[in-house]
Amino acid sequence: MTQAAIDSAAASAHPCVVALAIPTLNEEASIGDVLRAVPPRVVTRIIVADGGSTDATAARARDAGAEVIEAGRGYGRACLAAATAAEDADIVVFMDGDGADDPAFVAALIQPIRAGAFDFVIGSRAPRRPRARQHIVASVGGRVRGRPRHAVTLRGDLHRHVCIPGDQTRRAVGSRHD
Repeated sequence: MTQAAIDSAAASAHPCVVALAIPTLNEEASIGDVLRAVPPRVVTRIIVADGGSTDATAARARDAGAEVIEAGRGYGRACLAAATAAEDADIVVFMDGDGADDPAFVAALIQPIRAGAFDFVIGSRAPRRPRARQHIVASVGGRVRGRPRHAVTLRGDLHRHVCIPGDQTRRAVGSRHD
């Protein structure tokens, strides 16, 4: 039996669990539309990590079918809380809840991971945007509880991918421009 056949049989025996992690703070105006746009055949779980919203963000997220967790203040804390809550996931996708990221791109973003080409993918809304926050999110996703994880950060139009093998989150080894 070829390796491709073995991988295919393993994939059908264990479907890929994809968790969408969305850190939020006062995003009641957009979170419902964002969650309704998530492709249900691609994403298995939606985890909204609320950072202490004073509006109806959490209620709107629950109404749209998301699992809502209280994360405490801070973007990094919310990302870590969501990644920890998604410990059963094979792939964790991070995206913003303000509508700036398009959930329709999740399938294209995770495709290199599902195909086995990369363990880690970052998409970007803009080709020359600083990536400090993205690298922080990537590190959180890759090192939860000390075990290697697939982590993905969704940034709008997927204009640029930075792919990092395994758990080496400090060294970018490849990129592709769309």
